[in-house]
Amino acid sequence: RGLAAAHDRELVHRDFKPDNVMVGEDGRVRVMDFGLARLDAREITADGGAPGPHATVVGAVLGTPGYMAPEQREGRSAGVVSDIYAYCVVVCELLTGKGPPPDADADTVRAALRHGAASGAVPRWLAPLVERGLDPRPGARWPTMHALLDAIEAAMARRRQRRIAGRTAAAALIAGVVALGGVALHGWWDR
Repeated sequence: RGLAAAHDRELVHRDFKPDNVMVGEDGRVRVMDFGLARLDAREITADGGAPGPHATVVGAVLGTPGYMAPEQREGRSAGVVSDIYAYCVVVCELLTGKGPPPDADADTVRAALRHGAASGAVPRWLAPLVERGLDPRPGARWPTMHALLDAIEAAMARRRQRRIAGRTAAAALIAGVVALGGVALHGWWDR
């Protein structure tokens, strides 16, 4: 939600990684170190489309390599979807327990995610959502952090509902077995 809030203010972090996420004494998670942050170039273009003074300079590569989106590594401008890529790398790292090597490209990170899903380290319902955020094509990623977080929350809610439905069905089955057992026991007892 911290990245989403920054994006809502038209800020692109450009260096999102685990070291830049802290948990305060109050238990709140905070996104830190906006030292490389810039205004989203799409929002600060002048009339002729020229970038404003805070836009990412094309050709400048800034950030932590293992977490950088492909377009950022290539020196193209970084935007909201670049932060989404980095966020998904962090999620993959948190779930698999392995950080990306500095030279990891999108295919390497996606392979680690798939391996994590196959091994059970990454929940199967979450893997496709994160994989979309790791797409090497910026336009194929989630368009906003809100869209990604909403998709994760919706998938979690569906999973909870299935578990509740499963528990309800199991409870009904157990109650039915107990009731039938009681009827059978009652019949046996009456003999």
